[in-house]
Amino acid sequence: MKNLKLTSTLNGKHGEDNVRSEFTQHYKNVYTPHNTSLEAVYKNQVDIILDSFNSSSETLPFIDLDCFVSCVKQLKRNKAAGDDGITNEHIIFGTSDLYVHLCLLFNSLLRHCFVPAEFCFGIIIPLLKNKHGDVTSSDMYRGITLSSTVSKLFERVLLDVFGEYLQSDMLQYGFKKDVGCVDALFTFNESVRYFTSRGSRVFCVSLDANKAFDRVLHSGLLLKLLQKGVPVKFVKLLRLWYSRQTCAVLWNSVLGDRFDILCGVRQGGVLSPILFSTYIDDVICVLRNSGYGICVGSVFIGCIVYADDIILLSASCHGIQKLADLCVEYGRKWDIIFNPRKTQCITFGGKQPTLCTLTLDGVNLEWCDKLKYLGCYFKSISCHSDITHRIRNYYGCLNNILSVLGRGKNEITAVHLVRTYCIPILTYGSEVWQITESEKRSLNVLWNNTFRKIFNCCWRESPFSLQFYTGCLPMHLIIEQQKVLFFRRVLRSSNVILQTLLCLTVNSLTSLYNIRSLNVSCNVIKQRVWE
Repeated sequence: MKNLKLTSTLNGKHGEDNVRSEFTQHYKNVYTPHNTSLEAVYKNQVDIILDSFNSSSETLPFIDLDCFVSCVKQLKRNKAAGDDGITNEHIIFGTSDLYVHLCLLFNSLLRHCFVPAEFCFGIIIPLLKNKHGDVTSSDMYRGITLSSTVSKLFERVLLDVFGEYLQSDMLQYGFKKDVGCVDALFTFNESVRYFTSRGSRVFCVSLDANKAFDRVLHSGLLLKLLQKGVPVKFVKLLRLWYSRQTCAVLWNSVLGDRFDILCGVRQGGVLSPILFSTYIDDVICVLRNSGYGICVGSVFIGCIVYADDIILLSASCHGIQKLADLCVEYGRKWDIIFNPRKTQCITFGGKQPTLCTLTLDGVNLEWCDKLKYLGCYFKSISCHSDITHRIRNYYGCLNNILSVLGRGKNEITAVHLVRTYCIPILTYGSEVWQITESEKRSLNVLWNNTFRKIFNCCWRESPFSLQFYTGCLPMHLIIEQQKVLFFRRVLRSSNVILQTLLCLTVNSLTSLYNIRSLNVSCNVIKQRVWE
């Protein structure tokens, strides 16, 4: 991708300057609201609330040096700088004098509800999504925005100070501490299994929102923050920050014209995913209060949300249609457009209905045989995971490693690289797998062939001794160990939904390895699986 030649033609326009202008117009359209009248309505409501607020009645927390230093420690190295040329390394290796001055600066910005112009400017670099795609179409490019490093650090400090006000629903798994993609997959899979194992069908719709992060209404977001009780000075700071945002496209080392950002959260900002979760959080409340969707006991699991990925679940066609209609209605109110062409609907626990046609905003949806959710594929009827693409990606990664190492490779190094890079690719989402005996054999064959390839063994030789002396379990045990360790983490989670679903599935696997309690250490669990 790095060696690809930059296109000289875009959307039918030729020449470097015309290409840059086309990108500028493209991203200008992206960061313009679909419905400007909605933005005006919410802006008026926000202005009324803020104008009536007495600033002297609010006490703001002080950003101390300990808070600042802990945020600096979270910075990652080797990240691109913004327009000012300041990198994370400048801050990480700065002295205590720098920390004190930045800490004083951040306190002043917060109390005066102000940010400098450098915090508001971003450089958009268009990157090709697929090297085999049409390089002359602007839709084939993804814009990556480079912002000021100091502004990102300021966001990180703000999140540390005001994070308690920005909590989202338990059914929102995106960008939260101690939960992630696997937790969302586990919730989805176990909820479906709970119903299908009892003879009930589950109808599922996976919604796709068009550029959801880029279409957030600024005033709508501020209104939701005020309704959640977020400190008003923090909201005023965000209002000024978002109202002054500008960007310019960098193409072939030349910067294009600046344009205003009229909607969307800041790309690459630390606060952005948290703010987006707040913006879309109310849709979960709407669906929960509708009376539609599945429940496990008294726990509603009719929708599962990971950032902008929304899964709807219902035991009836009528219920799933009502849930989809409520999402469309919510989208109209908050300028979120769901794409019918990318929306998937599927049935688990039975055949696809022939007399039921689901619609999304008046457009008929087609039933599919396989659902892709958070990078995993689930088959219709059974809801079993399709692991063929995982195996294919594993072999691709393995061959890349072996080709780089060459013939004179160090075998132990090769095994270490495979465990570090290939195993996570293969076992992603394995916490929800229900693999058959044939799939278990194919996974073990894959793992055994890996060792034969690394150590140049005959295909007739058993690699078990090699696996033992390199500290590697057979593949099916690696997967089951990962499951048990995941269950242990869920047991310590504060998420009621995960706790409820864990009670339905944990006993079978822990009893197999004589693990009486998940409150033991990770080393004890690994030892039991080894034994």
